Amino acid sequence: EIGARLSGGRKADLAAQMVPGWHPLKALVQEYAGKGPVQIPDSFRPTQHAVHLFFPLEILPSGAVSTDTPQATVRAIEGLTEIEALPSYHCHLLMVRPGSLVGVTRDIVSTPFFLWLMHSDQAQLKQDAKMARELFHLQLE
Repeated sequence: EIGARLSGGRKADLAAQMVPGWHPLKALVQEYAGKGPVQIPDSFRPTQHAVHLFFPLEILPSGAVSTDTPQATVRAIEGLTEIEALPSYHCHLLMVRPGSLVGVTRDIVSTPFFLWLMHSDQAQLKQDAKMARELFHLQLE
């Protein structure tokens, strides 16, 4: 995302942590206040890499793959403790809890789980992203 607003989600927070001395919100405010253009320092180099993962619900216990109404109940959420222990774990957002009614993911709002990973080693990010996908599981009925 680019333009006259701060990019969505936690991207600005991640950028601030990935690039020492860079403050995306401050830069946006300065630009809006007419104190721009924003000067990008020569030292603008990421020291970390990040990935934002979406965990859509693609099929329900009934076998449904397309629905406009929730058709399953979350009984348990598996893998969060193990995901939080991954070397590149940064943070997550869980949109459901046991007892939540869910349907097949249709859009970003109906996505049950988001995960942000950050690490200096891209290979570690790839390994942790793969592991997180294997670990996270919603038990549905």
